[in-house]
Amino acid sequence: MGMKGSRTGAGRQHGAMEFSLPPTDLDAVRLYRLGRLRSEMRKRDVAGLLLFDPINTRYATDSTNMQVWSMHYETRCVFVALEGPVVLFDYADHPHMIEGLPTIDDYRVMPVFYYFAVGHRSEEFAAKFGAEIGDLMRQHGGGSRRLAVDRLSHPGSDALRAEGLHLLDAGAITEHARSIKSAGEIALMRAAIAVCEEAAGRCAKPFAPASPKTRSGPGCRKPTPVSAANGSRPGCSLPARGPTPGSGKLPCGRSRPAT
Repeated sequence: MGMKGSRTGAGRQHGAMEFSLPPTDLDAVRLYRLGRLRSEMRKRDVAGLLLFDPINTRYATDSTNMQVWSMHYETRCVFVALEGPVVLFDYADHPHMIEGLPTIDDYRVMPVFYYFAVGHRSEEFAAKFGAEIGDLMRQHGGGSRRLAVDRLSHPGSDALRAEGLHLLDAGAITEHARSIKSAGEIALMRAAIAVCEEAAGRCAKPFAPASPKTRSGPGCRKPTPVSAANGSRPGCSLPARGPTPGSGKLPCGRSRPAT
């Protein structure tokens, strides 16, 4: 399924920033990043780039979906041809999530092959995925079989090699691409830092030194119940700056070391 993105104006925000005002032209940043990847591909004589890491897929396309899940499983990836299309293999079927992005030419549902999803049929489904990538390389690789991949399991790697592809590590491509920032990227980084500093300040303001309990201020979510046994919250340690006065215990509930 082909996709068309708008290349005019400041571009649509995606994800958590959907309704915020961007400090720069987002489409310009998106296209700059894609251009940086292709520049590094050209330096290394790579015809195709296959990205699974959610940091890399976001850099290449600015599309997001199941980001944390994608850190654990090969549930989503992006294929970038040096001289050809950018194809997003997405989790499930949610093309509305990439509306307006100028970085994606083709949207497909990911034929997942990890064990959690397909069990003992992993090799069978990996072969289907490998066939799709092999076909893209035959169509847009200009005769080259050199494909750079950032990370991939054994079934996926075997399936790609079965298509006659020569696999290379994409680490040098992605890291060197990100090492040179555009003016728009710097503007976005400054805006992100300002938001984080304001949020951290709002959360830190209500806490007094050695506070035995958690309190929430503006911008902080409500605290979870505090355990009377050790003063810690379920799932994480208590955000206090010192031992609870008079208890002889540290915020995590452990006893103070003997002196």
